[in-house]
Amino acid sequence: MLDAEQRVLLMLRDIPPNIGAWHIPGGTVLFGESLADAVRRVAQDELGLSVVPGELLGYIEYPSHYRSGLDSPVGLAFRVEPDGIPASEVKLPAGGQWFGRLPRGLYAEQREFLTQRLGFDSD
Repeated sequence: MLDAEQRVLLMLRDIPPNIGAWHIPGGTVLFGESLADAVRRVAQDELGLSVVPGELLGYIEYPSHYRSGLDSPVGLAFRVEPDGIPASEVKLPAGGQWFGRLPRGLYAEQREFLTQRLGFDSD
């Protein structure tokens, strides 16, 4: 999610793998679930927020995961808007923060995606 100042909402990861890393909020698409429904469900679960899914921004592969013997996830990144309120008025959950520059400790693959696709600078 981006706000009017073009800051991105990132979450501090509190579950394995990579506890303590910044990441783009996300989750798994359930069997039989549409992508739009998954985006809405994950936003509600992770952020406590109703969102309107927008355009597909692209995909993120995670070679660091399979090089570490974990798994081989692929993320689909969507632009989302809060449903009925401006992003600047969103009450962030614990571990959530807006960033105009990408922080240290962000997943490398997500840093690359946000830099290349959305033009963010890194700290």
